[in-house]
Parts: sequence; structure tokens; C-alpha cells
Amino acid sequence: MGVRKFGATRFDMELLEAVDAASARKVPLALVIPLPAADTPIALGAASLVAQIIRTGSLDVTATVVSKRLSQRAAYDHLYIESQRLADFIPRARLTTDDKVEVIGGPVRDRSGRLILTSELGRVSGRGALVIDGTATDVGDLGPRLHREQDHALVYITDTPFDSNLDAIHKAGGVVWAFDSPSLGVLAAPFSPGEATGEFAASSKLLRAAAMAERVVRAPEAATSLDQALSGTWKALGRLAAVTGGSPNLAMTHAVRWAWGVLSTFSLSVTSPASYDAHVRRGPFSVLLGDATSHARAVSSQSAGPIRDAWAMVADGFADIYEAAQERPKFTLVQDWVREETGQRGTGMIVTRNQSAVAALTADLDESPLGSVAKVDLVRS
Repeated sequence: MGVRKFGATRFDMELLEAVDAASARKVPLALVIPLPAADTPIALGAASLVAQIIRTGSLDVTATVVSKRLSQRAAYDHLYIESQRLADFIPRARLTTDDKVEVIGGPVRDRSGRLILTSELGRVSGRGALVIDGTATDVGDLGPRLHREQDHALVYITDTPFDSNLDAIHKAGGVVWAFDSPSLGVLAAPFSPGEATGEFAASSKLLRAAAMAERVVRAPEAATSLDQALSGTWKALGRLAAVTGGSPNLAMTHAVRWAWGVLSTFSLSVTSPASYDAHVRRGPFSVLLGDATSHARAVSSQSAGPIRDAWAMVADGFADIYEAAQERPKFTLVQDWVREETGQRGTGMIVTRNQSAVAALTADLDESPLGSVAKVDLVRS
């Protein structure tokens, strides 16, 4: 197919200038970009490698990208500098089960440089820039990580200005650089008029589509008991991550990751926990919200010292969330949205956590007064 030249968009240039400025001042940077499924993290990871090469004059440079999107991994292999493929000089790599760096593929001119791709932030250690895709992975509390990364460039990407990690970035002396939908439409234009634009950080077509998208945030008029329970458990998990960070115990690492996953399921669920559990397929990897508290207490009883106490606080948090979520404070908001959609367009789509959440919400909507009139398709995220 040959080599296709990228014509940078104004979005590309503004993005890179913000990252370069934060890196030069050695401050963490959060990017709020309301784009779906863009390859921005891998583009910034590659750009950081090039910046390090220019600064050091060496190919022995490293960057790490934390993301669950497998498409981004293949995207790196298609990046070139002039006619030279970047991966031939700095191959992508992964972390093995014992946290060693393993090269993917056969680089032509390997000079020890690496672009490391992983989905687990807790396993990341070492030198070089760190790019975290908060839209595609459970990153938990960034606070402890920010204190350890003071000498390295750190970029955190999210699609929502309500991401609690933005507060951690601020507290660490970092900068939050946010794009709104109207600005994305302006920035979709080519940086150099006359040049065709390619898909680097994001395509012009995607930027224009995002500019036309309407985002509406619905929330209770006042904080509910569920909000308070979620907030308290988030802080408890942050403390747990701090006391277990860097632990060589692989089982503990997986347990902490499980706990973040449980909190994520609680956070995104619209129905009651009992309704969710009723639709979970039983299996060795099934997660029942009703069992979360007992599981956390079991881990606590097998631990010692600060770790034991941290797990006990997480267990208490799960118990508080379970009780508060029984009232289904979010379900009323979904019902209001369904009522509006059926009145205006006659159809709509809801994206929720997973297949169990789809089944639970479908059943609850069918049992509500709207069940006979709503035409809403539910899909898993």
C-alpha cells in the first residue's frame, strides 16, 4: 500500500503543544477530550518517543501507554518517520506475568528503545513518559502514581470533565487542558491549508462528528446516599492502592483490580444490585454484587497491618453502596429520559456496563409503566 503522509489537523498541533509544554515544565497533564474510540493515547506515546529521540540523540528511549483498546496496539505498527517505520527502531512491547518487558515482533534495527503497552496501571514502573487512557481502563486513584512520577512526563486522557482524577492532577500541581465540542469542529481543519489530513490523534471526520454531538448530563438535584457511598468507597480504594502499590504479590494485585472493577460495576449500574445479580451468569469469573462485601472481608482477614485495615474499609464501602443502591436513584433519571425520547423520536439507545446490566435494566423497564410504550435498544459498553 505504500506510505501515506499525515497532514496534521489543528487539533493535532494544539494537542502536541500542550503535551510538550507540560513535559518541559515537568508537570502532569490531564486532557479532557470528548471523542469516542480515538487513537490519541498511542499517538501521544509515539510522539513522546520522537521528542525523546530529538532531545537525547539516542534511540534508547521508552514510553508506556496504559489502555485496554487493542486497536491502538496495531496502530503503532503503521507509524512512519519519512519512509522509516517507527516500530523497526523502537518496537512495541508488553509486560509478562513477572513484569518483565517482552518485545512484540522482530524489530529491524533494535536499539533497546521500547513502547510498552499494558492495560494495568498498577504494574507500570520504570523510566520514560507515561500516557494513561482513562476512557478505556480502570485506573483508580492517580494520587499515589503522581507522587512517584514527578521526574517523568505523565499524560492522563479522559472524555469527561467530571473524572475524579482531575482533582488529583490539580493537587499534584498539574494542568487540565480541556476541549469542548464546538472547539473540536474548528480544530478539525488542516494545520497547513492544502494538505490532506490523515488519522493521527483523531481524524477530521471524527472531530467534526464530535462537534455536532449533543451531550446532556442528568444528575439528581442533590447528592444521594448512593453518591456519598460511592465517594467514600473511591477514597477507601485509593488508600488501598497506596498501601499495596509496588507489592510483588500478584494475587494481591489482582484482588485490588477486582475491587476497582466491582466499584465500576456499582457506579455504572442503574438497577438495584439484587436485580443485577439475578441476571449474572454463574461461573468461575462471575462477580455478584451481593458477595462483594464478604469477599473483601475475606481478603482483609488474610492480610495484615495497614493492608488489612484498608481492605476492611473497602468492605464497609461495598456494604454501604449495596444498601444505598437498593433505592435505585438512577433509575428515575433513566425513566425520565426514556419518556422524553419516546415523545420526541419514538426510539433510543442506552449503553450500559455489560450483558448482565443490559438484562437487568431491560427487565426493570419492562416492569415499569413505560414498558408498553418505550422503544429503547440496550447494548453493553
